[in-house]
Amino acid sequence: GTVILALLAASGFTNLYLTKHLFRHIQKPLDILVSGVKRIQEGNLDAPIGYVVPDEFKPACDAVDEMAARLKTSLEAQSRQQQKQELIAGMSHDLKSPLTSIRAYTEGLLDGVAKDEQTQARYLQTIYAKETELETLVNRLFSFAKLDLSEAPAKPEALEISGTFAEIAAGFEAEGLDVRLDDLPDETVMADRELLSRCMSNLLDNSRKYGASHVVISADISGDTVSISVSDDGPGVEAS
Repeated sequence: GTVILALLAASGFTNLYLTKHLFRHIQKPLDILVSGVKRIQEGNLDAPIGYVVPDEFKPACDAVDEMAARLKTSLEAQSRQQQKQELIAGMSHDLKSPLTSIRAYTEGLLDGVAKDEQTQARYLQTIYAKETELETLVNRLFSFAKLDLSEAPAKPEALEISGTFAEIAAGFEAEGLDVRLDDLPDETVMADRELLSRCMSNLLDNSRKYGASHVVISADISGDTVSISVSDDGPGVEAS
């Protein structure tokens, strides 16, 4: 009986020791694996587990890291595609502005609004300028559609501030919108002429569309940065 009790006690002690030892052996890598899975659940795909111990947990940790890397690549590809589609949609929307101007000036010529040769020549020059703008937009839209980029390609060049904005404003003044250039500096900046024209044309077109009759364009220079401000006398947007 004593021998049997001794054997049972030794067996129980051995099992307890082995269980504790085995638990200590798997607890740390198991916690590391669980933490890595939780990071993925929380959306953190930039912190791999990076388990380096050559045991039975390494294949599982490596598999989780590979899954996270593939998921990140897939999400980035979806994001780039979505941004590309949004930019193309925005550029397509921008085509409406020159088309609207071309139609307005053409109707003005057909209806006899421009009665003298000087006014007719000005209308034709504006139509030609808008057609050139339209052609540039279409060409850029087609070239951008072929690129695997998340941003529209820019072509910066040296632009004289006051002269550039005077050209942009001239077309809208002819359409009945009073655009005042508030002492724009005679400075030169590096900017994409077509993108800058699109931005300003959208702002001025929205001002006219939503009831404004007077627009003021001003500029502020801070270091090597020029900030352009556009304000109008329209109803504005209600506070949300």
